[in-house]
Amino acid sequence: MGLSLGANLKRLSTWKPIIKKIRTRLGMWKGRVLSMAGSVCLLKSVLSSLSLYYMFIFLMPKGVARLITTIQRRILWASVCTERKVCKAVWHVIIGGKNKGGLGIGLFVGKNKAMLFKRL
Repeated sequence: MGLSLGANLKRLSTWKPIIKKIRTRLGMWKGRVLSMAGSVCLLKSVLSSLSLYYMFIFLMPKGVARLITTIQRRILWASVCTERKVCKAVWHVIIGGKNKGGLGIGLFVGKNKAMLFKRL
């Protein structure tokens, strides 16, 4: 599935294949032709489906979650994984629920902990 067996899951280098998959999946889309709603839908579907399996089994290090959040931000604002642009809103508002005025994207660390608790 992407992670090697017996590897140290606390290292960022172990998670690089997953991050590479996320970048290539999001990089295939031409984000400049998508609306903001299309970009949010793309982020939710691609990022949650790719990392959902790993979040259910392994505790994701905070550095990996930070890197995935950086990819999310760049796709949402710049429409490209590698380009940096000025953010148009505060990120903690964006990741908040729709009832609080956010877009409902959510934090990866929180989703990861919820998945691990579900397993118990």
